[in-house]
Amino acid sequence: MPDAPQPPFIARSTDLVIGTGASALIAAVLAQAFLRTFVWSDLAVVHVAGCWLGAMLTRSELERATLRWRVPGIGLLCAATGATLHALTSTDFVRGVCERTLLAFGLTLCSQWLVDVWRPHCRLRLLRWTWGTTTLAVVAATVVPAMYAHQRTSDQIVRVGECLDRQRLGTAAEMARELLLIRPEATFQGTSLARIERNLQKTLVAARRQIRELAGHSEPENVLERATLLAICSKSHAAESLVKTLLDDPDRGIDAAQLLGALLEDRGDWDASRAWYDRARMALRGRRDRSEDVVRALNGIAYAARKRGNRPAAESAYREAVALAPTAEQHFLLAQFYEDIQRGDSAARSARKAMELDPAHFQTAGEKLLDTLQVHHTSCLGVYRTRRASGNNGRTPSVER
Repeated sequence: MPDAPQPPFIARSTDLVIGTGASALIAAVLAQAFLRTFVWSDLAVVHVAGCWLGAMLTRSELERATLRWRVPGIGLLCAATGATLHALTSTDFVRGVCERTLLAFGLTLCSQWLVDVWRPHCRLRLLRWTWGTTTLAVVAATVVPAMYAHQRTSDQIVRVGECLDRQRLGTAAEMARELLLIRPEATFQGTSLARIERNLQKTLVAARRQIRELAGHSEPENVLERATLLAICSKSHAAESLVKTLLDDPDRGIDAAQLLGALLEDRGDWDASRAWYDRARMALRGRRDRSEDVVRALNGIAYAARKRGNRPAAESAYREAVALAPTAEQHFLLAQFYEDIQRGDSAARSARKAMELDPAHFQTAGEKLLDTLQVHHTSCLGVYRTRRASGNNGRTPSVER
């Protein structure tokens, strides 16, 4: 019996595009069902895309061997094995990559088989296992997702640090929990992230208990404390509702404005955040007994202006804060700002000052910043001179915070 006539090239190409898109959509939907394993949607997409070539090669070889009916079984077996291993074993980073790859491979194989049944003309019969395709498939399925996961978790560690600096412990704990599912061995400033996450959970339990105890108290100081605790637990909307009731209080209005600025800062509303920090600074004008609150307001103004791209306003606020409180922390904040706007010499001077004032806390961070400046910025000679001066200044051995 003669073979059935093949459809025209354009029709086959259209079928291939439709089939590829449909199978990608199916694989992505299936991956969302296993989001506990993949943790992040973007990581699931990267794994599925990485397994695409390997799944096509496997399906093509099985079709050539007239074993097409085994494709869904193999796919389900791989997906079940990957998900089960990830659920039952305490994985490290490499093992986790392998388990998620096995799960993604199974899901991708099943999705391609489903599309084959629906659109028979988009079957890929021409792909064969060779050394080249095998190597490419393995690299795409394992190395690429591993690199992406490592970079993604590194960025997440930085965000955890930012949340800790802003006392948003609820968000920090959730981000740390997710991160540990990908990189159980991760550390932050020399401390195990798992240990930090456990301590955060204990702190949050105590904070929630204190919030319940304060629920029946309407005194302004208790309301402000409760709002602060809610903000620490990342209950921003509840904290904002409470703190707005204190804005006109003669004793607590300044603290309420500062807290509201911080809450709006967390939401990315930079203009509103800066406005409330400005209000607090104006109310504190001439109050030498509350210089710490003035510095806090100035740092909030500087951060909001920096996020809005208003560099002159940010620099002015940072420099005013340094003048009021010439501490190592303030000098390092100014160094980070200068590094961000690529003013290498100024960043190096501020970093060196922070290292001199508090080497126990800022020696390591300062050296990292100087190394970054030396690599990335054009003002390398000035940075190099500062680096040498710092190195010859009787450095104290670094201690991670």
